[in-house]
Amino acid sequence: MGIGVDTALWISLDSLAEADYLPSGGTLGAMVYRTRDSQVVWSRQGDTRMLPASVQKLWATGAGLSELGPDFRWRTTLWAQGRIEGGILTGNLVLEGGGDPTLGSADGPGLMGIANAVAKLGIREVRGNLVALDSLVGRGPDAWPQGWTISSSRDGYGSPVLGLNWNQNRIGNRAILEPRPEALKALRKALWLKNVAVTGTDTTVKVRGDSIGPRRNWIRVGTVPSPRLDDVVRVCLRESVNPYAEAIVLALGAGRNRLPPREAGRRRMQDWAARKGFEPSRMVLDDGSGLSRYNQVSARLLAKMLAADLRGPAGERLVDFMARGGSGTMRRRFKELPDPSVVVAKTGTLDGVSNLAGILVRPGRDTLSFAFLCSGYSGSARVVRKFQDRMLALLAGVPLRPIVPADTALDTTSTDSVAAGVPDSVKPSAVRRDSGVGKVRDSLQVRPSATTVDSGSVPRVREPEIFAPIDSSARTVPADLDSIRRHWANLPPPLPRGAADSARLPAVDDLSSFPRGDSTSLPPISP
Repeated sequence: MGIGVDTALWISLDSLAEADYLPSGGTLGAMVYRTRDSQVVWSRQGDTRMLPASVQKLWATGAGLSELGPDFRWRTTLWAQGRIEGGILTGNLVLEGGGDPTLGSADGPGLMGIANAVAKLGIREVRGNLVALDSLVGRGPDAWPQGWTISSSRDGYGSPVLGLNWNQNRIGNRAILEPRPEALKALRKALWLKNVAVTGTDTTVKVRGDSIGPRRNWIRVGTVPSPRLDDVVRVCLRESVNPYAEAIVLALGAGRNRLPPREAGRRRMQDWAARKGFEPSRMVLDDGSGLSRYNQVSARLLAKMLAADLRGPAGERLVDFMARGGSGTMRRRFKELPDPSVVVAKTGTLDGVSNLAGILVRPGRDTLSFAFLCSGYSGSARVVRKFQDRMLALLAGVPLRPIVPADTALDTTSTDSVAAGVPDSVKPSAVRRDSGVGKVRDSLQVRPSATTVDSGSVPRVREPEIFAPIDSSARTVPADLDSIRRHWANLPPPLPRGAADSARLPAVDDLSSFPRGDSTSLPPISP
């Protein structure tokens, strides 16, 4: 701890981590910075490299916005091969993908615009085939980053990302392993709606590495642009859309030397991070979405990156596109906070991994950047998410009430009964309300006794638990009585009854109003 550190808060955060998370057996990498002066507020294994999961999207989108620009667009082009005479095209129509991940989805364009362009050329019949052309990605394993698991690539969230995509390359919750013919089927339907007949097939696919012959006689029929990159980034971060992040990596690598675009994009993303002052030796950026098990990053680097991003111009910062508490992937998070919107963050989830990184605004005080990386734990991810929420509540100054076990001699009176340690599969109605598993208390003060008793003659009792949650979704560990009194003496007093409304924090309605800090200095990478 350095000069200016709130020691009481540090100890309280330590105790909460030891009570709510560490009993699960998982690894915790955490870092919290005060952005105005780069002061470390709290850390725990902040330099340990861990799986970022979907928090990885911060690196991909940050590099995309910086390198490609917020107004960048992907483009899908239709070409005509052959002669056009008397309304008849003798040859093929070639649909060339430019990597647009939104094509055919609710967020992006369809192919009716291209079909209109065909009709405007006077073409009423195509005596040839519909051909898909993907010059960015090849076949088979080339459609996925190397670090993805087989199970991920078969599920909808792990669908391949190619040069020519359609409806995020998925049907429901299942991935379409070869989606390029799906785009051709959609093109045939769009042409039919414009009364353009196609006599040939719609199954021919040409990919990166295939011979396509000279292009000099090709006729450009029409082009469909994607939404702007900043609009895609907004959806990508708020709803954690994996194909959008992977498409950004492909765009970063398109047309750069002889490397495959995915590998070139990955290297460009790593180079961008290095130019921003983040040491490449301390992280591995293997993909854009975070599904790769090869990704490695520390909580310190994530919190440092967010602190630096906050100092950028409004409208171009990642914080301007990330989800606020109560929306997006965090629509049910941060219920302990009077106003969840003071948190702007990105979640990350894989099997055995639950992460959270973002910005916490403490109105009237300061702004914090934070990263909580949790992996290798046993039990439900719901428990870990609850722990992360409570850490932010404590950082925001919200008092947390402990649970006193029912058999403690500290106090025999209790209020609400809660179920502790109940599996997620058990519904709340299945827990007996009179089970006496735990009792909520606002204070750990011992009631004064009418007579003074020597401490040596007091029978041993079960110790209370510190920082136990008031619901059944988090873990607790015993603590000695002296530690409890010492830690709770450092906490702010609980709000009096009826004062919650008056103490409600103001809403953060405009992210551009986030404080950017008084200093441009960044925290050092070394602890």
